[in-house]
Order: sequence, then structure tokens, then C-alpha cells
Amino acid sequence: TTSKLENARLNVKVGIQKGSFLSQGPHNVTGRADYFGQVVNRAARVAVSCVPGQVILGVPDDEEYEIPSSKMFWLSYLRKEKFRGMSVTSTLYDCFLQAG
Repeated sequence: TTSKLENARLNVKVGIQKGSFLSQGPHNVTGRADYFGQVVNRAARVAVSCVPGQVILGVPDDEEYEIPSSKMFWLSYLRKEKFRGMSVTSTLYDCFLQAG
């Protein structure tokens, strides 16, 4: 039999956005790295569009990007979305772990 822990699902929302950050500095309170720039804002908007337990990769439509292949995960086209305050539409992909 499987335990409840083995069947547990993390109810987190993860937004991943391809791109480079503008700057990085220490957080005022924790001292940990804090990142700034449009890619950080886009990643936050991608995360908000997730449902709990979902991971979404966002790729700005103004950048060329080859979707990676992996034995660990696979991507499925989800939709195109233009986020509030962003001038460029992003293509969103649902990310799934490979079973096994």
C-alpha cells in the first residue's frame, strides 16, 4: 500500500520565464539575492496564471527559443498570453515530470 505522503501533491504555483535579469542585489531584510528586471516581472505573472500544483514555462514571442527535450520532463503547449503591463505576448507551456 502507498502512504498518504507518497500520494501528496505540492500545491505550489511555479512560473518560469526565459530571459536575463537586469540586476541583482541583497534583499533589505533577509540579505538573500534579490533579482530585478522584466524577466522577473514576467515570471511572476506566469506564476499567477498557474493553478495549484502547476508549473508553466513562458517564452516571449519576440525571442527565438528551441524547446528543450529531456528524459526528466516534457512540455505541452498551453496558450499565448499578453500579460498586463507587458508589451510582448508570451507562449506558455505546461511542464510535466516524466513518470518512472
